[in-house]
Order: sequence, then C-alpha cells, then structure tokens
Amino acid sequence: MRSRRVAAAAVTVLAATGVLPSAAASAQTSDLWVDRSSANCADGGPGSEAVPFCTVSAAARTAGPGQTVHIARGAYGEDVVLTRSGTAGAPINFVGTGVPGAPLPGVVNVTSLTVRGASHLNVSELGINGSALPADRSPVTVTDSAQIGLTRLRVSTPSGADSVAVHVSGGSQVTLARSLLGSSVRVDQGASGTVLAGNSLTSGMRSGFLVDGAPGTTVVSNTISTACMARIRLAGGSTGGTIANNFVMGYDDSGTIQPCPVDGRIAVDVTADSVSGTTVKYNSVQSVDTPYRWAGTTYRSADAFRAGTGQGERDYTDVDYGKVEQSTTDSADATVPGMLPVDLSGHPRVDSPSAPNTGTGPGWYDRGAVEHTNPIVADLWDVSYKHPQRARYDAVFDLGFTSPWFPSTAVFDFGDGSPQVPVTADRTEVPHTYPGFGSYDTVLTVTDSSGKKVYSRVTVAVADRPLAAELKTSPAEGADTLTVRAEASGLDSQYPVASYRYDFGDGSPAVTTPTATHRYAAPGSYPVELTVTDDHGRTLKRSTRVTVGPAYVPLAQPVRTLDTRTGTGAPKGKLGPDGSLKLKVTGTAGVPADGTVTAVLVNLTSTGSTEDSHVIAYGGGTRPNTSNLNTVAGRDVGNTAMVPVAADGTVTLYNHSGRTDLIADVQGYYGVKPQVRTDLHPVQAVRALDTRSGTGVPAGALGPNASLAFKVRGPGLLPDDAKVAVLNLTATGSSEDTYIAANPSFPVSISNLNVSRGATVANQVTVPIAADGTVKLYNHVGNVQLIADLQGYYGAADNPLVPLRPVRALDTRTTGKPVSPAYDTVVDVRKYGVPGNATAVLVNLTGLNARYEDWLAAGDPATTEWTTSNLNLVPGAIVSNLALVPVHDGLIEVVDHVGSTDAIVDIQGYTAP
Repeated sequence: MRSRRVAAAAVTVLAATGVLPSAAASAQTSDLWVDRSSANCADGGPGSEAVPFCTVSAAARTAGPGQTVHIARGAYGEDVVLTRSGTAGAPINFVGTGVPGAPLPGVVNVTSLTVRGASHLNVSELGINGSALPADRSPVTVTDSAQIGLTRLRVSTPSGADSVAVHVSGGSQVTLARSLLGSSVRVDQGASGTVLAGNSLTSGMRSGFLVDGAPGTTVVSNTISTACMARIRLAGGSTGGTIANNFVMGYDDSGTIQPCPVDGRIAVDVTADSVSGTTVKYNSVQSVDTPYRWAGTTYRSADAFRAGTGQGERDYTDVDYGKVEQSTTDSADATVPGMLPVDLSGHPRVDSPSAPNTGTGPGWYDRGAVEHTNPIVADLWDVSYKHPQRARYDAVFDLGFTSPWFPSTAVFDFGDGSPQVPVTADRTEVPHTYPGFGSYDTVLTVTDSSGKKVYSRVTVAVADRPLAAELKTSPAEGADTLTVRAEASGLDSQYPVASYRYDFGDGSPAVTTPTATHRYAAPGSYPVELTVTDDHGRTLKRSTRVTVGPAYVPLAQPVRTLDTRTGTGAPKGKLGPDGSLKLKVTGTAGVPADGTVTAVLVNLTSTGSTEDSHVIAYGGGTRPNTSNLNTVAGRDVGNTAMVPVAADGTVTLYNHSGRTDLIADVQGYYGVKPQVRTDLHPVQAVRALDTRSGTGVPAGALGPNASLAFKVRGPGLLPDDAKVAVLNLTATGSSEDTYIAANPSFPVSISNLNVSRGATVANQVTVPIAADGTVKLYNHVGNVQLIADLQGYYGAADNPLVPLRPVRALDTRTTGKPVSPAYDTVVDVRKYGVPGNATAVLVNLTGLNARYEDWLAAGDPATTEWTTSNLNLVPGAIVSNLALVPVHDGLIEVVDHVGSTDAIVDIQGYTAP
C-alpha cells in the first residue's frame, strides 16, 4: 500500500450551538428549511423540508418563537435582516450547515447579517462574506436588540484599516462566541452585558475588541492578532468589565514589529472612566511593545502592571514564540463569567498530561480560543480496489490512528448504510464490497476518553467507468535489441477483461496474452496496437510506435581491415574505374561473426587517386545512387561511414572512375546482442574544442607527434551517462601534410582525419570517452589547429539507431536551387523511410561548386543562430562529411554561411525512441 494520507483529520462540534441558556420551548412548532439548490424550493411555499424556501430572507420573514430555521450549504449572496423575536422560553434559531469538527465554520454564506429590534434570537454556523461591501459598512450589525446569540460565525470584512466585522450598538445585549473574525468588533454606547468569548480575531492595522460606553462587557478566552492600536480597549465609561484568559499575540511568526501610529501596539487599554469595577487577569501577551495602558499610564510588563494597579493577576508578558503553548496550556481561570466548556472548534476542555495545572477552578482550561487537546491522528492512508464482480465493487481501506494522551476507540463508516466497523490503533486493512454504482462518503471517526473526536474522510466513486489503460513498450529484459515487451499499463476495468490483443505492426500474428514479448526480424520503427475487451463487449484501443535497432559497440582502438597498398583485406593494387571489392568485416578486428552484426562504423580513406572520383560503401545487392567518399587526384581524403553488413558478413566498396588505393579502419560495429546496450542521442551542436581561441585547452596549435585531451562530458557538454562521443572534427592551418588520430594507440598508425598543408578539413569521429570525461587527439607532423563540435553521444538505451540502405534525399544540382542564405533548404526526411517520430538522421553531407571558401551546416530548422559547421568548402573541390543531424517534425535544414553552393544529402540511418 502507498503511504499517502487521503484526508486530513478534523474535529467535532458539540451539540450546543449558542451560549444563551434557554428552557424547553413552551410551544412546539414546525421547523423551517432553506435550500437554494433544491428543485422544489419556493419563497412563497411552506418552508418545509420537502418544499424549502429558496432564500434565508424568506425564512426570516416567517420564523416565529420556538422555530429553528435549517439552512442548507451554499452561497446565498443575500443581505439578511432579522427583525422577528422569540421569547425567553422559545427563542428563534437560525442554524447553518456546519462541518463536524471543522475549525472554519460557515459552509453557508450570506453577504451581510443585520439584527434590528429583535430579541431572543440565535444564529450559528454561518459564513458572512462581506469583503465586497463598502469599507465603512460592517458585515454583521446588531442594534436595539436583546438576548442575541451569535455562535460559530466566519466573518470576512471589507478592505481598509478601520473595517469592523461585528458592530453592536443601541442598547443591545449580545453574546458573540467561537467565531472567526476578519477585523474589529465594536461595542458602542448603550450596549450592556455583552459577552465576547472564545473568538479568533486576525487582521491588519487598527483593530481589536473596541468597547465604548458599554458597561459590563466580558472579553474572555479570545485569541487576538492584529498589527496596531488597542487589541482590547474599554473606554467611554465601560465600567465593570472583565478581561481574562485571552491570548494576545504579535502580527506575524517572525515577531517583526510593524510600523504603527504613535500610540499603537497596546494589548489592553482601559481608560480612566472605565477602570471602576473592571478586572484584568490570566492573560498572555506576546510580541507587543506596550502590553498595558491603564487610566492613561502605560506599563511595559505584567510585573509593572501588577505593582502599579493591582490588576494583571497571573498575566504573562514577553512570551517567547517557542513558549506559547507552555504559557497558555492549563493556566486559565475557569471561574470567570462567560467561559465556555468547549473551544473554537468544539473541543472539550482537557487536562494536558505535559503541562502543570496552574489555572483556577477546573485547572485544565487553556487561555485563548483554542484548547490544546489530545493530538489524535486519524489515518486513512489509502483505498485500493479489487476486480469487480458485475455491479459490485470491492474496496480495501488502509486505516489506523494514534492517540498519545488518552485511550480512544474508532469506527469506520463505509457510507452505504452498512454497519460501521471498529478499527484498531494499529494499521490494518478493512475490505468492503459496495452494492452498486454511486458515490460513497466514507468516514473514520476516532473518539478519545475526554470526548474529543477527529475524522478522516474519503469519497469512493463506484461508477460504470469505461476501460482505461496505456500501451507501454520496453526492451525485453535479457533479450537482444530487436525484442520488445508490451503491456496494458495502468489497466482499470469495471468488468473482468475477456481478451487482450497485441498487433506488432510487422505482419506477424497477433499475441493474445495479457503481456506480450515479440522479436522483430529487422531493425526499424513499427506501429504497435493494443486492443482490450471486457466481458460486456466494451473495447479499448491504444497505439504507439516502437523503434528497434542495434546497439553500438566501440572497439578499444580502430582496426585496419582494408589497405589495398599492402593487400590487407583485399588483393594488393588500386581499385580501378567502375570497380568494386568485397570486404569481410565480421570475424575480424573484434567484430563477431555470429550473424548479429547489422552495420559497421568505418573510416574510409582514398590515397594516390589518379582522378577525382567518388566511392560508395554498401551492404551488397543493388548499388545505391549515393556516395560516401569523394576522392581527389593526388591527395589523401577520408570520411566516416555507417555501412550495413550483408548476410555473409561483408561490405562492398565501389570506385566510380580512375584508380585509387582504399583504406578502411573499423571503429566499431552495430549489433543486436551487445554486452552493454547503448543508443545514439543527438545534441544541439556545441563547440568543445578550439585550439585557436583556447576553448577546451590552452590556445595554441598542436605540434608534431603530440597529443591533447579535452573534456566532452560535464556542464554544458555531454551528460554523465555518455559513454562514446560523436564529434565533428576539423583541422585548419596545418603547416604540413599530416593526419589526426582520435583515441590514439602508440605508436600511431591509423588516422581519422587526413590534412593537407593549409587546408581546412572535417570528418565525423566516434570515440570512446575516458573515465575522466575526456577524449584524446594526436597530430602526426607539423603544427595544426583543431576544432571539435559535439553532435551526439551513445548513452541510455532509449533511442535506437536504425541503419538504412543509403538513399539520396537532396541533390541541388537537379533542383536548380543551390544552398544559399537567400532562402531555406529544407528536407522532409519522412519521404525516405524515416519515421515521423525520428529524433535525428545520420547523413553523408556533400558540398560542391562552391563560389567561395565557405562552410555548410545541417540541423534543426528551428535553429536561429548557427555557431558550428559540418563541412568546410573550397572553390572547385567536392567535400563530404558524415553528420548526425537533429530532426524537427520530420524536417532538417541545410544552410550556407555566406555564399551559394550545391549540396547532396545521403541518408544512412535514423534514431527514434
């Protein structure tokens, strides 16, 4: 099971919703109902449960003594005015729909509440959302009314420093209890006997409990947090007041003192005309610079206040943030008038095992609006489902609870009317079968010996859901690279599955097992389709593409398998015009001869050519209309090629004209049974080495018989899982004819790049990366500048390279539109056997008929700035180079730096996930 808590614990609300004592109703009358969401609601109706009122105002115009108005949850958006009165023995009650144990009351919302000229009236569990009211209007007002109880209200106020949440005036007598208040409470001239108990008041500047000309006001057990001005203020002859058991704290958790007026940040302020008969005691004050002002004199500590006034019995000031609970737990005076048996959320008063009882009366009452109670946790970690049986739904609930203070019991309600079941404190699994489709509200209820309850809830939806699954394909563990595994991942079926069918897209018979393993006959990209059918005939189809191909295996060092100058790999002698030779590449040079090799990566070099010509490397059969190497009379020319291997383990090399010696150095091979599988990943070209500018190594040409090492793995380069780097290696400014070797083995006899004096030459190099993230390059003679641009790497096995029979995708000599900065030359590689999900293509890029010394680059058409090149052009020369080119939506682009030149693109393979 997953350790995930589905629902947070909550707490219960005691049955009492008001604080005014009342005898049993003298006359039994029918309750009234309000439900704006009911299809049968009517403001002109009887207000019954079957035909409720649509608005609270309609019930307010009707309700009489002894009636309770039940208000269903919802946003009513009304300005509710209450003017009707109950009697001492039969008050009128307006009751919203509270959530048991929730700290936030009021899932019923109105815009404002006004009580005017009424008596014996109680309102509870209501949200008053007055945030859109004018700044000078209070969301709750009581005027000229007596015996009014307001309990469990949540009051949001208009913005403004002087906003007032609740305003009592005009000779009213009100009890405001256990409410969440967004700003000040004002009690004005004429009011008397007001009780403000168990409330939480939080707001910004200039607010608190502000009493002016209202004798006998009781302010007890409140939590108050405001920025400035008096938090509790008795003024204007508000004599005989009681200020006790309150927790007054600083505005924010950091204790930062906010900018305030000159007389700001006073916790308790009693003016000279209000001190008579007024008592201040058992309060805790935190982070307030002036805790007291009494008859105009300020006191900076509780000790000074007690010494100067005789007030402040057992008050605490300068309470540290880390000692708030210590200063408020089990330390209240339970005997003062107005104290409630439950806190803001309905928790009963309990004796904390970890705190001494320093209070008076029942010595375990806490200060402030929140009682520190048993920290019960009701855990409903998870709900899982078994396969259903027709219209029945099997669920397994993962349940438990902790109750560190007191013994507790727990029951779980499945929400479908079936009997509750007991739950132990230890984590346990409780199974249940639901009777049919529907939504079921499940509740775990934990009750401790003090009467505290907590809840954890989750809704179980039992519905006739459609089939759901995803088709997941992955390499088959322990098999070769042509074998895949397919499965219906995340299958969710309301009914038993009757059949599975996997079509692997290569013409092979479908597989009808729940999971399937399939081996493709050849590398490629194939469509795979899954069909799942349940026993009700419902069908789900999912499809994806899977690419299978060989993995690259680098040789420790390149191995020379052909040299017609010496007779290595073929008879000694130049290859003549329109001539070809077969070169055995498997079974030699570390390349296995077991039939699992599909291609080799080879560096081809022509030397001693009698004419300009071109060489084609292919895997046998019909010769493709492509080229891999463009020879130049009298010069050594090299290029890298990925060449498919024929069934007999050979590759074929063809020379178009003239006579030339050919050299082939195998760098690695592509096989379907590698010991360690790696795949080719393209990267946006990045320059890792430039000896001219000091990129990668200190600036300066590489000298004769010398080598250098530079980083290719690390920040801004290749990732940590890169095993082999693919580089476009360029040599320029050579002082002599020379050659460059990558990953050299000394003495060096095999080259990757042949360089003529003064020429700029490039070739793609695929080279293993050393443990320190570097590759090494060697220069034979003279001094030469070297440039290396990263094109890709072999790493994680999730992007196979598929060799293709070479195909020509672009020849601007036939289109009449040479590559030029004047317009885009874009190639849609999907027309040449490359799938739409390809990430890159491996191409032989050839440039000819250049007008200037210039360069060509190939890449993603979305590229906006070209900072690297693939091919360096010389007027009159034909130059080719292997390039790994990123694909964007099936497209690649060829660009010319400054001039105009013809370009040829021959595709040799592609990568795809």
